[in-house]
Amino acid sequence: MCGSPEKAFEISNKLTHVVLTNGGSDATFIERGQPSKSVPIPPVSSLKSAIGAGDCVAAGLAFGIEKGMTVEDAFMLGLKLGAASCQVPSSSGYDEAYFNALITQT
Repeated sequence: MCGSPEKAFEISNKLTHVVLTNGGSDATFIERGQPSKSVPIPPVSSLKSAIGAGDCVAAGLAFGIEKGMTVEDAFMLGLKLGAASCQVPSSSGYDEAYFNALITQT
């Protein structure tokens, strides 16, 4: 974790992509040589627990890349999975129906 969008942009010259989450605020996506993008996070209608949400974002990102998605699209998938995980108490999983509804949205 790099701490701030400014720090993320600074280290992006050494990496091809940098992603930064910020709790319930917009996330940041940076591709080397491009301006940073503010990425709105999916809405969480019933926050039960944020424990494990960042892990779900990372898992969705890794899964998406493994399946051939662009890094930006994989990050969006991860953000949706992270939001779905906030709909259940503790780190026991995610709200599958909510996640499925999110991934069918464009």
